[in-house]
Amino acid sequence: MLPVDVASVLLFVSGVWWTVSALLALFWERHFETPGRHAERLQERKRPRDRVSSFVGAVMMSIPSVVTLGLALDGFLDARVIFYARGWSWSLPEAAALQLFGAISVFVALPLLTSSVYLTEKYVYSRLPKERILIQGGPYAHIRHPMHLAAFLLGIGWILLAQNFAALVLLFLLEGVIIARKEEPKLVEIYGDAYRVYQRRTGFFLPRWRKSS
Repeated sequence: MLPVDVASVLLFVSGVWWTVSALLALFWERHFETPGRHAERLQERKRPRDRVSSFVGAVMMSIPSVVTLGLALDGFLDARVIFYARGWSWSLPEAAALQLFGAISVFVALPLLTSSVYLTEKYVYSRLPKERILIQGGPYAHIRHPMHLAAFLLGIGWILLAQNFAALVLLFLLEGVIIARKEEPKLVEIYGDAYRVYQRRTGFFLPRWRKSS
């Protein structure tokens, strides 16, 4: 396996990146908020809120931060209470190579996540439904669900990097594939032929390479 200090640094940096991206999402949604969406949000404040859903959403967003930063701090302090501790960590053949693959997966996913979050907050969540546009720039120029792809890669990457049973809670990030599949019919319904053309031009999770004529 990788030295504990190296693995801890990678987990710490990626955990901070995830946390900053989550906070930026809140900032960008308000920063780019249209007048119509602002008025709608003020009206929503007056209605009874589903506190359970809000709490669950906050917890789900916090889990990657807690797990990655918690494991990293355990490694930095050399406490080995959980991270690299017997009974918590597993050892696989070519463990270091798998950790390296996991680190690459994580640090490919994080820029993809941040850029996707920026675009969706700017052009989708900060607007009323009728004001939203079909995003086709940035990573969306090549794949239709870069944010869900990023979540999938992060889930796989963090588990391989940590090789710790505590990291298995991050398996929930892998459900991005299911969520993306369910979103496709809704997006066709919203954007119609424009989305069908977009589907033919782009890949679901991987770029669709076309032969040049």
